Amino acid sequence: MKNRYGVEYSFAKVEDSLYRFHIPESEMEYMRMGSREGQDEIDMENLGMFDPSGGPYIEIGSKIYEGCNALTVTRIMSREDGLFVEAE
Repeated sequence: MKNRYGVEYSFAKVEDSLYRFHIPESEMEYMRMGSREGQDEIDMENLGMFDPSGGPYIEIGSKIYEGCNALTVTRIMSREDGLFVEAE
């Protein structure tokens, strides 16, 4: 898929219901991340949203696609080795 600036991104399946977000690292420079509602601090293992420059804006409840299947994001995690979502 492409974001609004024409930059390609994807979600690659890592294991059952876990997907790694792929986009060129240069597009991550202006990434926004936010906590879930009700959290006092940002928990990088349990984010509420992320939004790289140009999109896509992904939050809990957003849809991602594996082929023709729409999956609902249930958890977002930022780790040293990347940005991950759990989706059903």
